[in-house]
Amino acid sequence: MPTSDLGPSGPSAADLERARRDTGLSVIELWIAYIGLGGSCGLSDVRCLLDSGAALPVSERRLLALALDERLVDLGRSRRLFPSDGSA
Repeated sequence: MPTSDLGPSGPSAADLERARRDTGLSVIELWIAYIGLGGSCGLSDVRCLLDSGAALPVSERRLLALALDERLVDLGRSRRLFPSDGSA
């Protein structure tokens, strides 16, 4: 489980990938949830971030973290992967 907070640099690619696996979402499912929250990067960009740590803006990584946290709520888990700082 990720231990980092969102901080000024946002969640790391490794933390996002670990969280994605933990929630059971496929990359496509995560991307769809992220787009639904207002994300603007393409599927290939998100896949590159998760696979190799390619750069994405902090705001986009925060939206991916929010999508993962919403999945945890759907699963009935009370613990969030990433704390909210109100700037997603």
